[in-house]
Amino acid sequence: MNAPHSPAEHSTTPHLVDLNDVPWPELQPDPRAVVGDPQTRTITLVDSGNHEAGLWECTPGEFASDHRGYIEFIHVIDGDADLVGDDGSVVTLAPGTIVTIPDGWSGRWRVRRTVVKSFAIIRDGS
Repeated sequence: MNAPHSPAEHSTTPHLVDLNDVPWPELQPDPRAVVGDPQTRTITLVDSGNHEAGLWECTPGEFASDHRGYIEFIHVIDGDADLVGDDGSVVTLAPGTIVTIPDGWSGRWRVRRTVVKSFAIIRDGS
């Protein structure tokens, strides 16, 4: 993922984000690309070291993904993609899909139509 764009300051007030007003940074090439030229951008809303949450967008293409040391909860807002595991498993992602990617999962994202997701990451605290 890209570096955090604008982390929310520590607050006890809920942070409301209207997707129509998201201040997305410029798209950047994903250096993990294996097919095509996927471009990504991230808005980090919370980052406390071991916990991170935000929004992410990726244009069509394929890139490698390795989830060692963290789990990720994903809610797909828009787009069409597959998570293709190194074990051959395939999880199709579409608007409304909710997925938890376990620590240790590896494979690739195959994005057919630009994906927008909200995410929460929990890193191994050791």
